[in-house]
Amino acid sequence: HLPAVFTATGKAMLAALPEEDRRARLAGPWHPPFTRNSVSDAAAFEAQLPRWRALGYAIDNGEIREGMICLGAAVLNAAQKPLAGIAISLTSAEARPEVRETLGQLIANIAGRLGRAAPEA
Repeated sequence: HLPAVFTATGKAMLAALPEEDRRARLAGPWHPPFTRNSVSDAAAFEAQLPRWRALGYAIDNGEIREGMICLGAAVLNAAQKPLAGIAISLTSAEARPEVRETLGQLIANIAGRLGRAAPEA
C-alpha cells in the first residue's frame, strides 16, 4: 500500500472528492517522502489539483520511484465519487510529453467509460 498523495491514481481519486472530504483526508500527519519529487505537504498537493482536473488524469512524476512516471485517472460512480482508479507506468525515458498526453487521455477516456458502466450504488 502506498500513500495516495504520491500516486497518480491516488491523486486523481483525491482530486475528485468534495473539498471538505479531501481536506479532512489530508489533515493527518504527512507521510515521509519516498523521493525528492514526492509532494511535500497538503498545500503543495492542493496546488496541483487544478492541473489534474484540467487534464482529466494525474501524474506521479517520480514520487514513488525515481525515473518512473505514472499517469492515473479516477473511475467515478453515477454520483461523481471515486470508486476506483486506473493507471499506466512508464520510465522517464519512455514518457516523452506527447506519449504522456496520448496515454493520459486514453486512461481518462477508459476511466470515464468504466464509470458509466458501473452499477448504481
